[in-house]
Order: sequence, then structure tokens, then C-alpha cells
Amino acid sequence: MTTDPNTLRLTFTATRVQSTLPIPFDETLRRLHALVHRPNRRCLAFLARFSLRERLRRHLERAAGDTGLMILGSVRHDAVIGALGGPRQARLFLIGNPLTALGLLRVHSEAGVYAPLRVMFHGGAPGTTVVTYDAPSSLLDSFNHPLFSATGRELDGRLAGLLARLADKRAA
Repeated sequence: MTTDPNTLRLTFTATRVQSTLPIPFDETLRRLHALVHRPNRRCLAFLARFSLRERLRRHLERAAGDTGLMILGSVRHDAVIGALGGPRQARLFLIGNPLTALGLLRVHSEAGVYAPLRVMFHGGAPGTTVVTYDAPSSLLDSFNHPLFSATGRELDGRLAGLLARLADKRAA
């Protein structure tokens, strides 16, 4: 293998988190959308285009709600993969918060590779949903910077809190 002197390769270890929720897939997604919202894209585009920073910040804070997270995109793996004989219940969500990412990207622009986070939901055994993601702390620790370590731990807590709320029977 040839090495390009302009290419940096960094090997690190990430921690994969996999939780099985005792809730059917469709109900889990219903709860997810009730707890974590998508920001209004038209509003975001308008506010960003006209550099209305404080209004943009307030819009993002409202969208993040009490979880501190929002859904910034999704991939319906089940739509295509299911048609090919794969899992019929499989969705990848891009979950994060641009205000959290901003602090990281101001220090290292390449941190955008982990913002937003990728969180996979798929049907497990009957009546369950499996949620899989790489622990943000293990990803962000690769930058060897105190802000990244603290933010990673904070995001670990936000995701763990989200999973606990999804699994809470009172959330129904």
C-alpha cells in the first residue's frame, strides 16, 4: 500500500452500543418522533440565508427540546433492503444538535464526520426494537481534546436518556 504524504490515517477504537427495547419497532419510531423533532427546514434555510443568527439559534433550541437532540435526516434501509429480502424494519437516523456541533467544528472542522450521530433502529425478536450506535465519547476522544471528551460524554448521556425514555412504559 502506498502512502500519500498528504493523507493522515488515524486508527482508534470506538465503542458500539446496542440496546434492545421491549417495544415493537413501529411503536418505538412513534415514540422517537414524539420525543425528538425535526427542525423546520424552510425556516432554517431562511434564517441561515439572511444571517439571522439569534433567531436561528432560538429555532434550533426549540427544535432540540428537552432531549437536546433533533432528527436531522434519515435513511429508510427497509425500503430498498427489505425489497431485496433483507430486514423489513430498519431505519438509520441522523440525530444531533447543530449548536453542539458548532463548538466542535470551531476547533476541528473535520469533527463534522461525527455530526450528526448515526443511530440505527431495527426490528429484533418479536415485540422488540434494537438500537445501535457508536458511543459519541469513543468517537470524539479520537481528537484528543478536552472539549471533545466533555462533549462526547454529554452526548453519551443524551442518547442513554433518550433510550430510557423510549423504553419507559409511561411514554406510551
